[in-house]
Amino acid sequence: MKLLSAFNRLSKRKKIQVSLFVIVAVILIAFAVWRVVGLFAEEVIITNQATITYDDGSGSQTVTSNSVQTQVVPVSEDVTVNFNLNIQGRSDHSVTGISFKILPVGGTTPVFEVSNASTDATGSGQVLVTGLSSGNYDYRIRVPKFLSSTISNQPLVDLMTLDFGTMLGGDLNDDNIVNSLDFSIMMGDWGGSGPSDINGDGKVNTIDFSLLNSNWFISGD
Repeated sequence: MKLLSAFNRLSKRKKIQVSLFVIVAVILIAFAVWRVVGLFAEEVIITNQATITYDDGSGSQTVTSNSVQTQVVPVSEDVTVNFNLNIQGRSDHSVTGISFKILPVGGTTPVFEVSNASTDATGSGQVLVTGLSSGNYDYRIRVPKFLSSTISNQPLVDLMTLDFGTMLGGDLNDDNIVNSLDFSIMMGDWGGSGPSDINGDGKVNTIDFSLLNSNWFISGD
């Protein structure tokens, strides 16, 4: 009886050791797969299950662990986003103080934002994006005194290029709609210079009013 009792204790100890081994094996497998998946810019679900076969002296025994699912969302490295835009009424499309936002698809709260982006004379600019997971996002750009423009549901990819088209002028109070409030500001600047100079020729006149009027009651994206 003592021999049988000792054997049972030994058998239980081996089972505990095997169970611990199975748990450790599952964790190591999950980590190894995560390292491999990290090379790809996709969210995945990994299912791991370990099977161990051993001989406890009474014959071959097989232990299979429960399935373990691991959700892996790789974090991207720094991503360079190129963008293009045109400034309505101008041949020189260089501008500073551009707001560039990245939002969840359909969302309103930015997950990344800069307020000091700029463009050259051709309207080309560049933003370095950090700290975002791979996936699809909405991209919104805003030039001061112009309506915002949004490109929706596009994947975040290094060296991607976003074409925002023409920035519509006349939003002089930056509330993202052109209306009588903006017209009042323009009348206050009439004949001089300042934010109402939409086409950037150094004076506020009928050309600027024509641009503002062409966007009357239009809202930004």
